[in-house]
Amino acid sequence: ALIFFLFYRSEKVLLIFLIITVLENTTKFLLLKSKKRRERIMVLGENGKTEKIREAVRIDKNYNYIGYLTDTDKDDETCLGSYDDLQKIVNTYKVTR
Repeated sequence: ALIFFLFYRSEKVLLIFLIITVLENTTKFLLLKSKKRRERIMVLGENGKTEKIREAVRIDKNYNYIGYLTDTDKDDETCLGSYDDLQKIVNTYKVTR
């Protein structure tokens, strides 16, 4: 009877441990999923097609539109600079796409 009691008790402890572990991991997963980072988007070029892309990116909540690059710098708040500054701009604005 004593062996059965010890086995039964350790089985309960194991079951409780597994339930706590599953709940903890599920909670972590749900928290990370809810805090999904938005992609930081930069568009290369400026013409009719890129304007449509920029508007689509601005509407989508999964993306954060950073700005665009052109051949030459423009006096526009969303123009980040020229193609020559590509690497510096990607690092500065932490562009992901």
